[in-house]
Amino acid sequence: MIYSKKALPLEDQADLLLQRGLVANRDELISRLKVVNYYRLSGYLHPFRQRDPNGKPTDNFRPGTDFNQIWRRYNFDRRLRIILLDAIERIEVAVRTRLVFHFVTAHGPFGYLEAKNLPGFKQPAWWVSFGRNLKSLASLKGLDRNEHEKWLRKLNKEKNRASGEAFVKHFVDTYGGRLCFHETNELRFTAEDFRADLERGQAILAPAPCGCA
Repeated sequence: MIYSKKALPLEDQADLLLQRGLVANRDELISRLKVVNYYRLSGYLHPFRQRDPNGKPTDNFRPGTDFNQIWRRYNFDRRLRIILLDAIERIEVAVRTRLVFHFVTAHGPFGYLEAKNLPGFKQPAWWVSFGRNLKSLASLKGLDRNEHEKWLRKLNKEKNRASGEAFVKHFVDTYGGRLCFHETNELRFTAEDFRADLERGQAILAPAPCGCA
């Protein structure tokens, strides 16, 4: 099916909702649609749609569907999302800090550069690497890299992306070369990427409270 619906002006969007049975002040509804997308609000309106005899939702709303109730639900959801994101951010920072602290305590600030400290990264047998490299060179793709090398390239790429940030620039100007592992913790990895990478590398971790309160 080809999508052929045309974009409607805000006034027409409001009129459409009113025609379908939504109870609302037209001017207020238009002002809300200016700041919250029609389709975003549709998700909150969906439970109030009438059903046909087969139980499928129609375009019309149940009698008495009040926009003020919909707006309260939207704002509750928005505030809850903010609270959850704040909690998730605290946990993420605390977990990353603990991971790095225990790893650096065990292996030093540049221990991540040595594959032996991250034995979870797969190290293919020499003949497998040899065969892959021959194939890669033949196709002009360069040498095949193991998981640890690929991970280091990922770190370095992220460092280059953040080269304009003050903490990266200061460290590189002062010490040059690779960042220490404490510094890599401040690069903009997602929590999932960071956790998965270190878990796959089997970093040595000691249990400790997260201190995220």
